[in-house]
Amino acid sequence: MNVIIICLFLLIGIIGLKEVFSKTGPDYTVYKFVNLYVLIFWSIAPLFQYVNNRYPWSIEITDEQALIANIFILFFMLTHNITYKIFSNQNHTSSSFPIQKFKINNSGIFILLFLQLAIFLFYFIRVGGIVLLRGEPIEAVAGFRAMRLIIERVFRSFTAFSTILILLNYKNNKKTLELYYCCISVTLMILTNFPFAIQRFAAGAFYIGLIFVIKPYFKNRALLYIGLIFLFLIIYPIVGYFRNLEAFGDHNIAIINTDEFFSGNFDNYSTLNMAMTHVSDHGITYGRQLLGALLFFVPRAFWPNKPIGSGAYVASVKDWEFTNISMPIIGEGYINFGIIGIFLFAVLLAYFVAKFDYKFYQYGKLNFYKIYYPILLGMIFFILRGDLLSSLAFSFGFAFSAFVVNVIIKKFIKYV
Repeated sequence: MNVIIICLFLLIGIIGLKEVFSKTGPDYTVYKFVNLYVLIFWSIAPLFQYVNNRYPWSIEITDEQALIANIFILFFMLTHNITYKIFSNQNHTSSSFPIQKFKINNSGIFILLFLQLAIFLFYFIRVGGIVLLRGEPIEAVAGFRAMRLIIERVFRSFTAFSTILILLNYKNNKKTLELYYCCISVTLMILTNFPFAIQRFAAGAFYIGLIFVIKPYFKNRALLYIGLIFLFLIIYPIVGYFRNLEAFGDHNIAIINTDEFFSGNFDNYSTLNMAMTHVSDHGITYGRQLLGALLFFVPRAFWPNKPIGSGAYVASVKDWEFTNISMPIIGEGYINFGIIGIFLFAVLLAYFVAKFDYKFYQYGKLNFYKIYYPILLGMIFFILRGDLLSSLAFSFGFAFSAFVVNVIIKKFIKYV
């Protein structure tokens, strides 16, 4: 073991801890969640892997590779954190909940609940009634891949955004009727987006968003982030056991153990090193992977040579049969433009994180940013984990849902 490499892991973790547990600013910000991700997936997990000389996907990482990877992570992190503070306007950050109090009239509530119910029933029929597990019958979705993607990216997030609005409406107008609406909406949201039935990043985004709306402030914010660290180090891998029907036929399911740190759940450090090796052997793509991610909406029928996700791309070059692996945003930058790409991706991430933090915490009426923000808190984990093609596709799908909800509800809101 190399002491310098271990010290770099610890330094990355200390910087992340410092930013996450900082007492300045609101309890929840996307910036804090970025640093939380770095702490868990780019410091704690890879340090454990390095000490045990065992990595996800059974790849080998030399000390020289690990040293360069850690320097890249530190460079990305410092660039992001410094440029975020340049871009952010923290003097305008609201110290109270930043959404002006409002009331949604009954017609608006009924429309949201009706659409939630329609989405739930459509999905219930499509998967043959299996809504609590992800192992839906293949005949239920065969030949309807595009429709399934719409359900995953737009319909399911629509019901989550609707619930967030109805929860906010109840918090502003604590009456019995609003409570009934709230209970119905939450029930429909849970049935449509049951944690074991959807991708874990989506479950994290939806339920972290709900927690934020229900409890936006903590007397001791350290408890919030200690809980989140526990969630992602312990609960997150366990959920994977119950994402399909076969899991319930396995009577040997073990309680979470340290082996999970060497699984695909924590493969970001492995895939970063794979990206570095790929660039060393084949060179950078000069933005081709980025172009494919930005044009995710273009069907392959019109673009046969459209790039696949960077994780799948690197795995396919290695002739792996299984290619569904992650690619951290650092690796995306490096594959596209080399070291310059790491810098550019860090700056761009900092810009958008600062923009959303500012737009949400600037006191005002309900708008797209204030609807989308609670879900973005958890979604940033997927964006950082990658790959970029998938994360952008889902992020824009969720953003579209937030936009539609905002348009629908505008006519039915009265501000207090």
